Amino acid sequence: MPDVNPDRPRVAVLHCERLFGLQSDCNIPGCPERESSTGWLLYNADTGRWYVGFRCPNHGDSRAW
Repeated sequence: MPDVNPDRPRVAVLHCERLFGLQSDCNIPGCPERESSTGWLLYNADTGRWYVGFRCPNHGDSRAW
C-alpha cells in the first residue's frame, strides 16, 4: 500500500497534532529563524531515542530535537 503522506520522514513512527506548536532555534549557525515542529515522532534505532521532528522555514530541511 502506498504511503498516504509523502512528507513522512523515513524514520517517522507517528504523526500527532499534539506535537505541533513546539519551537526551537535553528541549529544552522547564523540563521535567525525559529524551527517549528512538524508533528512527526521519530525513532533513531542507533541511539534507541525518540525525537520530535522540526523544520526551519529558511532551510526547509527537517531535523530532530
